[in-house]
Amino acid sequence: MEVKEAQDGDAVINGRVLLAPGNFHMLLRRNGSRYYVNIKDGPLVHHQRPAVDVLFHSVAQYAGANAIGVILTGMGADGAEGLLKMKQAGAKTIAQDEATCVVFGMPKEAIKRGAVDKSPSLAPNSPGNHADDQFKLKLFVNFTGIFFSSFFILIRKKNKKNI
Repeated sequence: MEVKEAQDGDAVINGRVLLAPGNFHMLLRRNGSRYYVNIKDGPLVHHQRPAVDVLFHSVAQYAGANAIGVILTGMGADGAEGLLKMKQAGAKTIAQDEATCVVFGMPKEAIKRGAVDKSPSLAPNSPGNHADDQFKLKLFVNFTGIFFSSFFILIRKKNKKNI
């Protein structure tokens, strides 16, 4: 898998992980069937830049039901409103469970807002988990992703089955 610091205009393609450059927001855009990112300066959101909410709002707008939003361990509420917008746009949404979080801030806020479809445990063989509810590496085969340290989105490829 290719991992790189995103540059303005980078295509979102299978097997590529894009990291937002420090002190810049990253937004998803679409041109026809092509997804790409814009790197933008802008005000701090939740006292930070890049901010999860900025990306997730753009994902809701441009990918809608073709996206899956995942929010992982992290402090604060960044990402909660954007994840809700993604869910309202038809995206599937997942938050890390409290038991496996180092800091249950970002997932907790997203759950409180009703932004989360599922909150499976990331621990292997967790009681009550079903294989289809757990975060699996097969997502990387079937989806293209944009990743940050505490969250990521997945864009569905048109020729793959829904999960």
